[in-house]
Amino acid sequence: MMPGPPRRTLRVRHATPLGAAMIAAIAASASLDPAPVVAAIYGVDSRRVHPVGDYETQLAEMSFAVVPTARIRPEPGRPGFLAIRGSPASDEFRLCDSEPYASAVSVAVCSALLVKPSLAVTAKHCVRDGSDTSIALVRSQVIRDEFRTMGPRGYLVPRSSVFLPGNDLVEVHEVPHLDIAFIGLSRDADAASPLPLCDLGHSPSWLVGAGHSLGVALTLYDAHVGLDSPGSTLFFASADASVGASGGGLIDATAGCVAGIFLGGRRDFALQPGGCNRSRVYPRRESGERILGGDSVRDALSTIAD
Repeated sequence: MMPGPPRRTLRVRHATPLGAAMIAAIAASASLDPAPVVAAIYGVDSRRVHPVGDYETQLAEMSFAVVPTARIRPEPGRPGFLAIRGSPASDEFRLCDSEPYASAVSVAVCSALLVKPSLAVTAKHCVRDGSDTSIALVRSQVIRDEFRTMGPRGYLVPRSSVFLPGNDLVEVHEVPHLDIAFIGLSRDADAASPLPLCDLGHSPSWLVGAGHSLGVALTLYDAHVGLDSPGSTLFFASADASVGASGGGLIDATAGCVAGIFLGGRRDFALQPGGCNRSRVYPRRESGERILGGDSVRDALSTIAD
C-alpha cells in the first residue's frame, strides 16, 4: 500500500470510444516491427538529454512520465522517496547493443505535459480508457538517477514529484473524437509556469519535442513539419521519437509556445540480422508522425471546468 492521505475516487469522464481503425493505428505505432530485416537508420538521430535555451528548459520542466503504478514502491530506509523499478530498454524492446539509450532503465509507457498549474495533458490511449489505478504521473526532471535495490534497477524519486491515483490524480477528462485526455492534479506541480499554446494559424516548420522515448529518462528531439500537413488540428512531422513519447509536448522554440502534442505514427523499430531492433530515424523530407496542434488542445481545454 502506498503512503499518503486517505484515498479519493478518481473520477473519469468517458468520451465517445476511439474507432477501431484509430485504435489499431495507435497500437501499431508502438509495437515492435514484424517486417523482414531492413536498414534502420535513414536520417540523423537528434535525441539528446540536455535542453538548449530557456524554452527547451521550460519544456523539460513541464513534462511528466506516465508510469504504471505497479512499478512504483516505497524504498525501505528512504522516507520521502519512492522507487520506480524497470529494466534496461534493450530488454524491453530487444534493442541492438549499439542503440542509443539501450542500457538505460525503461519505466515510462507514455509522456504528458503540464498545461495549467494543476492540469496535464497526455494521449488518450495512454490512460487506458480512464483506468483509475493503472498509471501515475512523475515529473520528468526527477527521473535521472539510476540505482539498484534488491536486484531490480530503477530510479529513486521524491514522493512530492509523484502524482498517484486516488491521492494526487483527481479526474481524467477524455476528449471526444481526439486522442488526448486531461488529468487533473489535486495539488500544483512544482514546475515552471506552462508555456502558452500557439495561436490559431501558427505554421512552424521546425519544432523541439520532449518525451520519454523507450520509457527512459526524458530526451529532447527535433521534429520537422511535413508538407502534407492538413492544418492546425492534426499535422504530420518527421520526429526522432519512439514508443514512450506519446502525450509529450512539442514547442516552437522561436515563438516560445506549445505547437502540439505528440500522438504517435510510424513504426519505431526495424529488425536487424541476429534478431535485435534498431530505431528508425526518418530524414527531414519524410513525415508520418501524428501531432495534435496547439489550437485543438486549447479548444478542448476550454470545454472542461477549472
